[in-house]
Amino acid sequence: MTETTENTHISSTRTHALERLRRFVPRAGRNYAARRNFDLAAKGPPHVDAGADEGRHDDGLAAASAGLTGIDFLDAWMRELVATGYLHNRARMWMAAIWIFTLCLRWEVGADLLMRDLHDGDPAFNALPWRWVAELPVDKL
Repeated sequence: MTETTENTHISSTRTHALERLRRFVPRAGRNYAARRNFDLAAKGPPHVDAGADEGRHDDGLAAASAGLTGIDFLDAWMRELVATGYLHNRARMWMAAIWIFTLCLRWEVGADLLMRDLHDGDPAFNALPWRWVAELPVDKL
């Protein structure tokens, strides 16, 4: 059985699948390797005014959850998370640091928020980085 699209002929035979895999493997990690250390959604370098979190504690959770903190890259990450169900690992770590140390919000709430929208979320794998960022022991769960 074969499928034909406008420009591509895709065969469902094992031989054809192995051939496509053979051509793909040498290029498989090239794009990932070139971009893995960059958050392509963020604009400009992360810069947060040290006094910007004053008065935000009460409203911080609602603002952060809605992507309305006024911290452009954090808000972009929240919008990306909701829209795609994914967030690059570095963005997750930076988000945790801002959540905990700039917005002064509890790490557990941030971890729960991420789990709500992550398609690839795993409770243990999600909690450990938040605990690590919060400088809590990760070996005594």
